[in-house]
Amino acid sequence: MKRAKLSHVEYIIFALILIIGIVHIKFTWDKIIREREKNVTLLAQSIVAVLPVNLIDSLNLNIDDTAKIEYKILKENLNDIIMVNNKSRFAYLYTKRNDKIYFFVDSEPHESKDCSPPGQEYTEADDNCNKAFDESTALVSSVTEDRWGKWISVYVPITDPNTGKTIAVYGMDFNANSWFLSNMMELLKSIFLVILVLTASVSLLIIRAKNKKLQKEISERFLVENEIRESERKYRRISNKMTDVVWLMDLKGNSLFVSPSIEHFTGYTEEEYLKQTIPERFTPDSMKSGLSILENEVKSYLADPENKESHKRVLEMEYLCKDGTTKWGELIVSPYLDENNKLIGIHGVTRDITDKRKAKQDLIIAKEKAEESDRLKSAFLSNMSHEIRTPMNGILGFASLLKRPNLTGEKQQEFIRLIEKSGSRMLNIINDIIDIAKIESGQMTIFEDKVNLNSIIKDLYLFFKPEIDIKNIDLNYFCEFTDNDSLIKTDKEKVYAILTNLVKNAIKFTKKGKISFGYKINKDQLLFSVSDTGKGIAREQIEYVFKRFRQGSESHARNYEGAGLGLSISKAFVEMLGGKIWVESTLDKGSTFFFTIKHSKIENLSINGESENQEITQNNKTDHKILIVEDNEESALFLKFALDTISDNIIIANSGNEGIRLFKEQNPKIIFMDMQMPDISGYDATREIRTLNNDVIIIAQTAYAFSDDRKKTIESGCNDYIAKPYVESEILELIEKYI
Repeated sequence: MKRAKLSHVEYIIFALILIIGIVHIKFTWDKIIREREKNVTLLAQSIVAVLPVNLIDSLNLNIDDTAKIEYKILKENLNDIIMVNNKSRFAYLYTKRNDKIYFFVDSEPHESKDCSPPGQEYTEADDNCNKAFDESTALVSSVTEDRWGKWISVYVPITDPNTGKTIAVYGMDFNANSWFLSNMMELLKSIFLVILVLTASVSLLIIRAKNKKLQKEISERFLVENEIRESERKYRRISNKMTDVVWLMDLKGNSLFVSPSIEHFTGYTEEEYLKQTIPERFTPDSMKSGLSILENEVKSYLADPENKESHKRVLEMEYLCKDGTTKWGELIVSPYLDENNKLIGIHGVTRDITDKRKAKQDLIIAKEKAEESDRLKSAFLSNMSHEIRTPMNGILGFASLLKRPNLTGEKQQEFIRLIEKSGSRMLNIINDIIDIAKIESGQMTIFEDKVNLNSIIKDLYLFFKPEIDIKNIDLNYFCEFTDNDSLIKTDKEKVYAILTNLVKNAIKFTKKGKISFGYKINKDQLLFSVSDTGKGIAREQIEYVFKRFRQGSESHARNYEGAGLGLSISKAFVEMLGGKIWVESTLDKGSTFFFTIKHSKIENLSINGESENQEITQNNKTDHKILIVEDNEESALFLKFALDTISDNIIIANSGNEGIRLFKEQNPKIIFMDMQMPDISGYDATREIRTLNNDVIIIAQTAYAFSDDRKKTIESGCNDYIAKPYVESEILELIEKYI
């Protein structure tokens, strides 16, 4: 048998695929370079955003700077950046004076030979260094070489927020060889893909050439009647072993032959299939399209019988199976000629492509979902950046205004109030992000305990009433149980968080009218509701309000602040509590949010009012010693100042071990214990103190604020717990329990 040869057209197709592959590799290389430069620029910009660049103002560009705390903080920050970003070799801050580049500080240790002391001139600075400073533009350099080696550098200017002028430039150096090697590793993926496509293309072209040759041989064997019979026997032997279906039919649509593999494909035997008509084999849509194509092909062949190559057709049709299902087949059809080259029918091969089509459809759906998810996450991150930067701007901005001389007491209190408001907003955003992260990772757990539902409702009413009064809106609540009959078993913090999110949303979107919230019994569940007379939700937006990375508006022109996480967190909490959440809303008339939780009632227990306000007295001091165990200087000083209205005998320990030592020496009455410290943890220190004394009051303080964290501190031996950040009133209210 002669080897199948490729035609000129097929060689041209292969050449085109090869050229496209080369162009693809070149395009991919350029894209890798652009993406890499973009990523390192974004990295450098994000680093600049968190660097304490205001400390630069304290530096004088001389060797005396090394003794300054500002210099040490900046150097420690740069060193941490290099440790975290191990692909970068150097990080530094420089400025330009008298047309010369000078270093403020770099990431290298003082003892390193590569360290650039403050005020050292960078004599090998290239045009990119000057351009970044002069034009105040972030850029990535080409390969540059200096006394430290060959580098790719990224420069991000740092501007004065008041004047807008460039005061310094943050730079990061990446080893040029490593940079190139990393890019090449990314490019290898595209090269492998191109090689794979070329290999597949060659294989397909060879198969196509072989198929053409096989078609020619089949046509030649039908020239003589004896050869036709012999060919049929050979053809049947081949077809019996094929998974593809080989078939032959006349011009009226009657089947003349079908291979045994038809039974595996459709469930019908050869005999059953040969008796079927075309409408009995295909779905209506496939039958119509298939008949139309075949009719046109017959006409085309009769009009130009000499051009045999143009009459080969590949089409896809949907078959009806014996069990009532359908399958898709790919049909390769061509004219069937007698010994006189007269068209007497059509023959071909059908291949089962059901799984292939399904996989293709699934891939399209997955791609659309991935694109949608990416779009939503991009919108979420954009909004989140705004939500974080806005309160941060309020904190930093008003903190800087407090430095003004001759500031009146009234102004100081106003600025402090605004700083506290921004800090509270920042804390809410961080808590929402942490909640979403724990929900996504499956680490959020349920901690059921005895809960007084009426106390929760009344506490929320008292908490939101001042804000409601300012907006001149009516606030009402309702409870089905009496106070002495409202104990249930559930997770208090999650119920409180759900109701808080819903009431806050109602307040946010309601300008006038009323807000009502509460609960009632609904069969074996408790049905909670929060209703308002606010702006309402458009019908097309209702299905999105509980989804993550979704908001009623994803644009930058939203009229309301918020990260857009509250409802998705509430939905997750409700489902964890065994309930469901939904909303009924009419645009411009208001909304009502409903949710249910399991009704696990605890009978016949008297309840102390949990929501009664306690008056904090700051006039009477105690002679009790109070020990503060805190490694953070600012947190320790804040606690000391907050407690100086309670006691004049306050001791500070900067580590767990020092705290144990001072406890043994001073025998304090109350201990404020930080739970995370560098030497031994607050948990271990508490356990050690408990081996010595079971009566001392130990109050845990931690930056973690989850139910399991509180449980862990109590189990370690603490009497109580307060989560950072906290304010003076919370400390005083807590300590009044124990003095």
